Amino acid sequence: ILQDLLVEQGQTDLPENLLRQALDEFYRITEQNWHLDAEAEETLATLQNSGARLGLVSNAGDDKDVRQLVEKFGIGKYF
Repeated sequence: ILQDLLVEQGQTDLPENLLRQALDEFYRITEQNWHLDAEAEETLATLQNSGARLGLVSNAGDDKDVRQLVEKFGIGKYF
């Protein structure tokens, strides 16, 4: 989305690593406010133990952010 916005503004030749760095810096400010709901892990465990096949849908900025959150909260074992 950031890249599309920048292209619309005439910025077509920005290196991808620079965009990644900008996004990382942007989200670094808010990362301290990211949290897992208190009941989330218990709910995930219950669903997994019931035989449900689980997937993950997120409104995070991109795949890297999702993977970072999954790792931070230790919930990768459910997916």
